Amino acid sequence: MQKSGVLLNPIFCAVMIFCFTVAHGQDVKYYNDKADESYNNGDYEIAITNYSSAIKLDPANAYAYNGRGLAYTYNNQFALAIQDFNKAIQIAPGVSLAYANRGYVFFLNNQLDFAITDYTKAINLDPNYAFAYHGRGNVNNSKKLYDLALQDLTKAISLDPENPNIYLDRGIVFNFKNQYDLGIQDFTKAISLDPEFTTAYANRGYLYAQKKTI
Repeated sequence: MQKSGVLLNPIFCAVMIFCFTVAHGQDVKYYNDKADESYNNGDYEIAITNYSSAIKLDPANAYAYNGRGLAYTYNNQFALAIQDFNKAIQIAPGVSLAYANRGYVFFLNNQLDFAITDYTKAINLDPNYAFAYHGRGNVNNSKKLYDLALQDLTKAISLDPENPNIYLDRGIVFNFKNQYDLGIQDFTKAISLDPEFTTAYANRGYLYAQKKTI
C-alpha cells in the first residue's frame, strides 16, 4: 500500500527557514532595543526583563548578557551582575566591555585586586578604552597607589577629555597628594563641563578651605 503524504519543496523550505531566521533576529533586536531604552531611563527592572527575553531567544547573545549585567549592577544585584558578565566573557572573550563592567562590580564589592585584573584585561584588549583607565585609576586611588592612579586618570582624560567625572576623580587624587592647586584646577574643569556638578563644587570648596589652613 502506497503511503500518502506531502513532499515539501526544498526551495520553499529554504525560504521559510530564512524568514524564520530574520524574524527571530528582529525579535532579539526588538528586546535588546527596548531593554537599552529602559536601561538608559533608569528602569532597571524592565531592562532586566527585556534583556532576559532576548537571551531566551538567543542564548549566545553576549550583548544582552552584558546589558543585563549592567542593569543588575545599578539595581544593586551584584552577584547576578557578575554571573552575566562571566557569561558574556565566555561567549565573547575578545571583547573588552564585559571585563571592564565586571571590574566595576568588583570595585563596588571592594574586591580591588580582581577589579585591577579585569580593568587591565580590558585595556590590553582595547588600549584606547577610557572607561577602563578611569576605573583602574579609581581602584588604584582606593589602594592608595596615587601615582598609578594619576597615570591612569590622566590617560583617561586624554581619551575622553569632555568627561567631567574623570577630572573630579583626578582632583580627588591630587587632594590626597596635597597638591591642592592642581586639584582645584581639575574641579574647576569639571564644573566648566557640567555647571550643575554639585560634587565638584563641594570638593573645590573643600580645597579652598584647605589652602587657607596652610
